[in-house]
Amino acid sequence: INSVFSYAVQSLKATHNPASAFRGYVKPNPTSHANALKQADLKELFIRLRQSGIHQSLKNLIRFLIYTGVRGHEGRLMEWSEIDFQTGVWNIPAEKLKKRRPHIVPLTRQCLDILNAQKSGSNQYVFWLDHHPCPLIGSVNNALNVLKLPHITAHDFRATMATGLTEMGYGMDLVKIQLAHSKASGTDAAYFHAVHLDERRAMLQAWADYIDSLMEG
Repeated sequence: INSVFSYAVQSLKATHNPASAFRGYVKPNPTSHANALKQADLKELFIRLRQSGIHQSLKNLIRFLIYTGVRGHEGRLMEWSEIDFQTGVWNIPAEKLKKRRPHIVPLTRQCLDILNAQKSGSNQYVFWLDHHPCPLIGSVNNALNVLKLPHITAHDFRATMATGLTEMGYGMDLVKIQLAHSKASGTDAAYFHAVHLDERRAMLQAWADYIDSLMEG
């Protein structure tokens, strides 16, 4: 609830956050760590995703998260203004990232297909519901529950990518840059992002092709 009101204040939909008064009184749920999904888990997810009646925008968002490894809120808050179709990159501004540093995500063929499929309406956000023209707050994990996969969370997609890419032979430093886990700051972060962009693009394309092979298998 606090997160919903915080977003409303930030987006000028509300003037204050009444839930902030309860901070410290409500104990948070125990921290759960992300799990790397096995091939069987991914295949089952794709089967249920195809057969489900959930909104197509949600289906596309889940696939996009799996392809890119970005955090759930980063995908939900993705805006058309952040996408450069000419260079094939998504420029995530610093204020949307956990470490408050801008992040560049190379867009694979599959990601561009998803973005083109989302080009309808006039919403500023890429992923949205017809009846709810604002970011899909909490929607991914809710959708996974609808798919009867409550043991899977959006954060598991990041762990799955990290494990999968290292098993495919990619260096952990490159994987960490893609997941925005790099400890470099300031000029160093920008440098590493620029220098390794082509390598990350090739890595993500290989990952997306692998994911597609599971979808079709």
